[in-house]
Order: sequence, then structure tokens, then C-alpha cells
Amino acid sequence: MEMGIYPYFREIDSHQDTEVTMSGKKVLMFGSNSYMGLTNCYASGTIANATASNLGEAFKADAKGNNSGYPLLAWETEKEMFDGEGTEEKPFLIKNASDLTKLAAFTNNKTTAEYYANKYYQLTADIDMSGIANYKPVSYATSMHTVQGKAFTGTLDGNNHIIRNVTMSYPTYGATHGIIGYLGTNGTVKNLGVENVTVNGAAATYLCIGGVVASLGDSTTIENTYVRGLKVTTTADAATFVGGITGRTFGNSGKIKNCYATGLTYETKKTSNLGGIVG
Repeated sequence: MEMGIYPYFREIDSHQDTEVTMSGKKVLMFGSNSYMGLTNCYASGTIANATASNLGEAFKADAKGNNSGYPLLAWETEKEMFDGEGTEEKPFLIKNASDLTKLAAFTNNKTTAEYYANKYYQLTADIDMSGIANYKPVSYATSMHTVQGKAFTGTLDGNNHIIRNVTMSYPTYGATHGIIGYLGTNGTVKNLGVENVTVNGAAATYLCIGGVVASLGDSTTIENTYVRGLKVTTTADAATFVGGITGRTFGNSGKIKNCYATGLTYETKKTSNLGGIVG
């Protein structure tokens, strides 16, 4: 054997701590898990009785067996919030108002938006939002297109279903009001009905309000979609961008195809930038 330094490992018989048991003897532990406080790291199978409850809030139980029953990091379990896989062939399924508000919350959080904002979603039923006091849109933005998390660049397929009774009120400069706040590059909404939307923008200026999408970016598509009933009330002295389908477009390559909007009521001080389809 060549001369040199060879690592030698001895098995720890107890749980990780500042004092551990090795070969039946108590010894001090100077490993990184001790002095750096990395107590939430483990390798599958090396810790006896490792359960989510005794590992702390950083871990969740492996309910679906994705990690052979061992606990998962909390952020991993967020990917299990919807049935489906988020692909075109197996989209995430939006079954009710709770699922829609979860999608909105995930796209409005910078940590989770990276994963959720560009996936495929499909409604499985009509959704009544009357139980949500103030719906915050998917990919909500202020200043008309400054998103809190990430612009929605995925696909929302209504699957010939309807979202009803949506109430929104975000009286902030340039706030976006719609099922989706900002639809970004390659984002698509299709086969969706939206009925009975109410927006109270108070005195905030430059609001973007659409029955489906508030702000529409480049290379986006809204198709086979309708709005029946959009009531908007604002008292702002500056412009408000309101449209039955979308409030405002950014760029020249967004497409609205085979869509209509009826039952529109706009109570605004400024009458410019108001439209039946696009504001």
C-alpha cells in the first residue's frame, strides 16, 4: 500500500448531538452537524426512527412514498399540492377555489414561483369563488407588470369550465386585477368562462383590470374564452386600463382569439383606456 493519508470512519451508535456514543463509549462530537448547527441534514437510512415530527419544521412526512418513506424537505412536498404532474400530458388539476388560491399564492412567492409559474394546469369543474373575500390573482403585479413572484408563463386550460363570483380590491398604483395578473411570454389561457367579477379600485391610479388577464405580455395567447359580467368601480383622476378580457397589452405579439365579453359596467372618472375586449 502506498504511503499517504487515508480516511477512517467509525460508526456512531446514537443520534447526532454534541455528545455521541461510539463502540459503547460516550465521546464528544466535533462534526459539522455539531458546531455548525446543521441539525436538519441527514442521509436516508443512517438515522434510526427519523420522522418528520422529530426533525423539525424543515421536514414533512413522505405521504406518497417518493423517498422510501423517509421525511422530505418541506419545499419538496409543495410539489404534491395538486394532482397531476404539471406537464402538457398530465397537467396539474385545479378542482376548486382552494386550488386556485393555492396556485395564486405559489406564483406570488419568489421561492415557489420558479416551479409553479410555467406549468400546465387544467380545471376539472366549475369554480365558485364567492367564499374568497378578496381574491389575489395568479402572478399578481403592481405598476402594471412588476410581479411579486413570477409572471405566469404556463397554460391554464379551463377545460370548458367556468370561474364565478370573483371579488378583488387592491387599491395600489398599477395593481393588476384578473384571474391572472400578468401573463408573460408563452403564457396561455384557453377554454375558460369567467362570470360575475367585481373590482373596487378606490382612488388608486393606473390600475390594470381584465375579466381574464389584467396585463398581457408578448407572445401570449387567450383563446376560446369569454367573460359575462364585469363591474369595475374606481374614483381615480388618472387613467384606469379596463377590458372585458384584458386590461392592457405590453408588446405587439399577444393574441386574443375567439373570445367575447358581455355585461360590462365601468364606473370610472376617466373614460379613456376602457374597452370591451382590451382596455
